[in-house]
Amino acid sequence: MSLGRFAPNTRETPLETKQRVWREYGLLLLDVDNDHMTWDQREMVRAMGRKMFGPRRGEKK
Repeated sequence: MSLGRFAPNTRETPLETKQRVWREYGLLLLDVDNDHMTWDQREMVRAMGRKMFGPRRGEKK
């Protein structure tokens, strides 16, 4: 069975993909270095990532 029929007919931009995945699945992809977030928002995201998945590569525990 081919999975090609489930692929969208048009190419989405990365932003459109993030929006669709959030709306359809409730998944959120964040860049911890995004300048659109404040410093405290970025730190909160980093802390959540460390708590859930451990330190990033090259980061001390």
